[in-house]
Amino acid sequence: MTNIIEVITLTGGDSFLCFFFFNHLSVVVILELC
Repeated sequence: MTNIIEVITLTGGDSFLCFFFFNHLSVVVILELC
């Protein structure tokens, strides 16, 4: 968790939100394929 927090502080909140949103879309696609 500490590494993730460090990445958030280094990159900023916006990039983290985009990364989280992208991961969410990937999960949705995987669930649809299954």
